[in-house]
Amino acid sequence: STWGDLENSEMAKQKHKKKVRKTEPTPPSPSPSSSASSSASSSSSPAFVPTPAAIPDSVVPPASPSSPPSASPPHDVDSDSHSSPQSSNGSHNNDDEPTQPTPRSPRPKFFISEDTRNTHRVSLDHMLRVQEAQLEKFKANAKPGKWNKIHDGHYDWFMFPIEDGNQLQYNVYSEDVEELKSNSKWLSNYHESIRLVSRAWGWDIDKAEAINRKEKGMGWTFWDVRLAKMIRSLWLFDEIDRMKSLQKFAWTVRPSGGFHYGHINLDEILWME
Repeated sequence: STWGDLENSEMAKQKHKKKVRKTEPTPPSPSPSSSASSSASSSSSPAFVPTPAAIPDSVVPPASPSSPPSASPPHDVDSDSHSSPQSSNGSHNNDDEPTQPTPRSPRPKFFISEDTRNTHRVSLDHMLRVQEAQLEKFKANAKPGKWNKIHDGHYDWFMFPIEDGNQLQYNVYSEDVEELKSNSKWLSNYHESIRLVSRAWGWDIDKAEAINRKEKGMGWTFWDVRLAKMIRSLWLFDEIDRMKSLQKFAWTVRPSGGFHYGHINLDEILWME
């Protein structure tokens, strides 16, 4: 499968889930006798907890000898329900407390090429045009509170550019990064785009904390690859404060790690610094 195929598959899964939730009929209330038997059977069957897909060793980054960052994964905000088991009284079960993923060395910046400029990249004017067009869509959805719509479409390549995206014309190397950063309009749009997409996930990028009163449509979409691209892009652009804020969000939604894209392990995003 290509990266595009996998992204289309992820979008299809998200839309299918929404459709099922909207159309699924409300089940009839069980009779007292059936309720009792149902309770008995459910107590004997453990809840299903999905596990991350197996990752081939060939695509897993090498383990780093360094220890995890001093800041432990935050537990004061909403997290992935499958990653933070609780006992029946609502407190954390110490026996099942999630463990931190093994530290992994991130791939070096601009590892894809020894060149300092991507000669196939589109012009700065083109980068600005596609960025501004997409940012206007973000704003158009944010204004009436259609936060879930912000995640529609494929725009990561030019909104959060990295060095190894599958759209070569938007990939950036070190000189490309410096050129884009030197353009105040592009950089301002970049910051605003990061802020709006993070907000759509229910995260305040500037305060590095969850939004207390989430609006309808806000919330984590389990779209690991978009979060991974945003964090790596911020790392390449030396936006360290914003990167650390999104890393905190990543720890929040998956305290045990397990970020992946198809068969590719994405946990390197937790260890960039």
